[in-house]
Amino acid sequence: MNDILAIATLVAAVAAALMVLLLLGRDRQGRVDAEVAAREAERATREARSDAEKASREAREELQRSLGSFGQNVSTQMSSIATVQNKQIDGFAQSLAALSAANEAR
Repeated sequence: MNDILAIATLVAAVAAALMVLLLLGRDRQGRVDAEVAAREAERATREARSDAEKASREAREELQRSLGSFGQNVSTQMSSIATVQNKQIDGFAQSLAALSAANEAR
């Protein structure tokens, strides 16, 4: 997530620097071409938004893969624990049955 914030911050800084450079750029008569600056700012904003959307999509996909893997690991561990518990219960039942038989024999 920190990488996404860093990328978004970097893109925003680049867009802001581009806008400043465009605003400082002047035509032959020394006037700022507001239309060109507006188009470039819009383009930079679209690119920044696109980059942020791509980074967000990649982060969501990575999170989805991680959660899927985590779920599989938890399921495997729970199955293993259930197997061990069943073996312990069976062993206890056999010991109890043997003890009961020994008590009845006395």
